[in-house]
Amino acid sequence: MSESPIQLPNTVNDLNEIVSRVQALLVSSGNDLIAIPADQRNIENTLLKLQEAQSRAAAMQTQCTFPSMVHLDKDVRDAATEAKKTMQKAWSALYSRRDVYEILRQLDHSSEAGHCYDPITLRLLKHTLRLFERHGAALSETDQQKLMNIRTEISGLELDFQKALNEDTTDILLSADELEGCTESWISGLSKAEKDGQHVYKVTMKTPDILNVSRNASLPETRRRVATTYRQVCTSTNGPILERLIRLRHDAAVLLGYKSHAAYQLDINMAKTVETVEDFLDEILKSISGKLESDKQVLLDLKKAEYQRRGWSDQYDGVLNAWDVKYYQEILFKEKYAVDNSLIQEYFELNYVRDQIMGIYSKIFQLRFEQIPGKYWADDVTLFAVYDQKAQNEAGEEGKKNPSAFKIGYFYLDLFPRPGKYAHQCVVPLRPSYVISGTMEQVLPVAVNVGNLSRPTADRPALLKHTRYSLFNFSWSVVPYPTSLAMDFLEVPSIMLENWLWEPTVLKRLG
Repeated sequence: MSESPIQLPNTVNDLNEIVSRVQALLVSSGNDLIAIPADQRNIENTLLKLQEAQSRAAAMQTQCTFPSMVHLDKDVRDAATEAKKTMQKAWSALYSRRDVYEILRQLDHSSEAGHCYDPITLRLLKHTLRLFERHGAALSETDQQKLMNIRTEISGLELDFQKALNEDTTDILLSADELEGCTESWISGLSKAEKDGQHVYKVTMKTPDILNVSRNASLPETRRRVATTYRQVCTSTNGPILERLIRLRHDAAVLLGYKSHAAYQLDINMAKTVETVEDFLDEILKSISGKLESDKQVLLDLKKAEYQRRGWSDQYDGVLNAWDVKYYQEILFKEKYAVDNSLIQEYFELNYVRDQIMGIYSKIFQLRFEQIPGKYWADDVTLFAVYDQKAQNEAGEEGKKNPSAFKIGYFYLDLFPRPGKYAHQCVVPLRPSYVISGTMEQVLPVAVNVGNLSRPTADRPALLKHTRYSLFNFSWSVVPYPTSLAMDFLEVPSIMLENWLWEPTVLKRLG
């Protein structure tokens, strides 16, 4: 039996049972608050009890929504997609309760609220009230019902949109000649087929295949076909969905008193206003416009030179197409900077780089990573526990006797593509961190890195702080429990950590 902190359901029935439990918990969390006599209500038995119930619901619900991205069984994936819709409705139903909102609003205006509670709990109250208000709890009953109807339709359309992408199996059959320039190691990993008596290869619309073709395929027609097909994936299904979503999101924002969906979204972010974002983007565009044009010209010169060299001068049109950019960037790297990404990649075998990156994090953050053997939702998924090594060292002998006391979280790695799996790269929060009030036990956070890296082949390896309340963790639409983290801050830690990878001392360790 493995130590896995998250157990995904094996069957649709198992999944639906979890859905029912989460729904019941969210409903009872509001009912329990209402049942408290008015003269006995306080922050502890209302807001904090509500937050703890939601924390438990968030910890459970991932088991019935996350399978839509990774589960091997299509029936379970489909059921999980429907479960997402149900969960979004359940959360929305709670945060739409006018009776619960009114109790919390009265606490916010009470004399004790601003004087007797620590800043973190007060922040929790403000964020919780804001969530209720963003669900229309402060609107008239008629307008709130309109908003709830719109939100219900939006959530269903969003999930249908993503499901279509996840389940898409579009591919293009290309011959070895059409894949001229692509590396043999990549081609050898492609599925084979036969077309008109000729052996061909299946190029999928998944990230590894798209990148390999766009960077390496010498024939512009091959790059154009793949790029065009990629951009047309699910358009017949998702095009109408997108058009409807744009209108519905605007209508919902207007009902809540915002000028646009952008204004609604930015109100809870660091930027706050549409004007701030537009000014920021305009400033960036002005600062790089000159360099952008000169860089484009460099790539066009490379394109022209190649067309002349290959006898295609009569086909040169002086246009840098979208499917040309990565290809001529690769040529630029090789010719001007002597950088061959396919060669460099050989020095960055996946498992070695993974271990070295953990070593870097161990040194910088004084952490320890321990792989936990076991079988998870797919054979190539791995699990790691994370420990606070600094605190354990400072604890001396006690730290050596009880290392589990210094565990601070878990993360899974699910790095390779498979049919029906989420097709891009992301980190998904599987369980928020929070403290159980009665026992003060810390529920540890769990996350997963979902990737679509090239799988290793026979001759080539794969190359490449706690919080008291769950509301202060990060989340997003793939696991739709509420959060208060500003989404325009979300990428800041990632960007910072990525930049370290260019430091010579770090590169030496990775290579």
